[in-house]
Amino acid sequence: MQLNFRYTFQTTEQISDAGVLAILKLVQEHYPPMPSDWDWTWLTRDGKLPKRIASHYFKAHSIKLPAELVAQIGNIARGNLVSGQTYSFDFTAEIDWEEGDFGDDGSCYWGDHSAARDMLMDNGAIAIRFWENDFGMGRAWLFDTGDFWVLWNGYGFDGDSTLTIALVFSKFMNLTYKRIYLANRHTTSGTLYINGARGYIIGTAQKIADVTRYDFDWEDYHGCSNCGRAINEDDEYYGADGEVYCERCYYDRFDSCYRCGETHYIEDLTIAEDELICEYCLNHHYSLCQRCNEYHRAEICPDCGK
Repeated sequence: MQLNFRYTFQTTEQISDAGVLAILKLVQEHYPPMPSDWDWTWLTRDGKLPKRIASHYFKAHSIKLPAELVAQIGNIARGNLVSGQTYSFDFTAEIDWEEGDFGDDGSCYWGDHSAARDMLMDNGAIAIRFWENDFGMGRAWLFDTGDFWVLWNGYGFDGDSTLTIALVFSKFMNLTYKRIYLANRHTTSGTLYINGARGYIIGTAQKIADVTRYDFDWEDYHGCSNCGRAINEDDEYYGADGEVYCERCYYDRFDSCYRCGETHYIEDLTIAEDELICEYCLNHHYSLCQRCNEYHRAEICPDCGK
């Protein structure tokens, strides 16, 4: 897999939506529900669809489907085959595009959780980005654990974008996929926000068979409450509202009283003797000259003598 190289990949024949609904209705009338992330490809390396469904029920529920039912599944599937779809995508470690460039309008990674983009890059995660001609149309995050890939927060496709991208990536890599619970340091709503608390792992059947959850355990980043930029702990500034800001946004909104050192909104500070002074210190330690309208610590104005 090469970074910043545009790949073109065509999936094999799929079962149409109508075919999927017909099979689900047939099977689930008498048997437990099928997995929501089932691969409706006609033929995979594990065999054709009817065989895979029969195998699933036997392994997951100890149910042996009747041969007649398996044959009916096959007939419905063959009657609802659609050609595989062609996808154009690349992989990049540079998460520097604008919000919406890859179907990700509204993503919190460009909003309240924008510090997550720095977390991704600093921890070696990458993006898989989908293209339509020269226009971006979808993306998801990818991380290689060494044993398997983790994929989450997909955008840009109808229905379940994350599942669609996991399917495409798993077939491209000639691996299998599996839905899991995904978190970072035991939370799904920290800086590294994980949509739906779920992701997909992609790897060999042996590597992912027993994995049901994964925690990145990445050090969390604080983001500026105004611009969202990641802030190192040593560079945090706390505003008068108690929120954390980067240096630039802090001094755009706040400053400290020269006398007491407390942080205040800039509009609540007054210049006295060329220093910013809060209202409390101004009232208790300064006098307003009625002639020049300036505040001074001395009772007699040094400028006009009043």
